[in-house]
Amino acid sequence: TISRESNQHNNLAFSGIHIIEPELLKKMTQTGPFSIIDAYLKLSTHCQIKGFEHSDGIWLDAGNPEALIPVSDFIRNQSHLFQP
Repeated sequence: TISRESNQHNNLAFSGIHIIEPELLKKMTQTGPFSIIDAYLKLSTHCQIKGFEHSDGIWLDAGNPEALIPVSDFIRNQSHLFQP
């Protein structure tokens, strides 16, 4: 869904990572559980909402306890990449 006309846009997936100006949070009127995507689309009609494409890094899902084991194993095996 595009909330306003634009000559340029990119189709991106939402990773769930946010960097939000406090002023934008004050403009969110939803209460209780709500879709952040719907909130951004509503706000984007009068606020600037930007995305950041980061596809050259390593992304790991650690969103539940079961995922922590393979993430921990990966980090342990790649620890040489994190040394100063």
